Amino acid sequence: MSNRLDFSRFRVVVVSGPQRSGTTIAARIIATESGMQYVDEDEYGTKDIDAWKKLVATGQNLVIHSPAMGRWVHEVSDPKAKGEDVAVVWLMRPLPEILASQERIGWNDANEREKYHMTPKDTRSIAFVKKWYWYSHQRPFICNAFELEYHSLKGHPLWVEADKR
Repeated sequence: MSNRLDFSRFRVVVVSGPQRSGTTIAARIIATESGMQYVDEDEYGTKDIDAWKKLVATGQNLVIHSPAMGRWVHEVSDPKAKGEDVAVVWLMRPLPEILASQERIGWNDANEREKYHMTPKDTRSIAFVKKWYWYSHQRPFICNAFELEYHSLKGHPLWVEADKR
């Protein structure tokens, strides 16, 4: 790769991570740097797993914004699923920043907690659980797994400082 954000050698790039971890800006930057088409989660239906899997399976030259599909990223990039040409980029952002952002916009994590079979007694944040699941159940089984630090995106021309968002 000529630069670390050029993923053009892949047919599809799935960008995921906890909600409010920077998946939107990361996906937009990767699409720009790779010369690929950006697909927002609203275009395939944020909660429509089948539509998302079909898009990943049949898409060409796409960067797919997929924070709500984080639970299933290993299923579309496993060699058994013919996912060798799919890259999964997982956003890494400090947990306190994610939680502050979720609180700032009043984000409700009930749907995400259900995906990970969390009980009402489980008080861990969904961002923590998603990161744990990534490391323990997903990353080891993904052909092309990449981690991207949120703060490493600063300085890119598409980056917007927090006070201007």
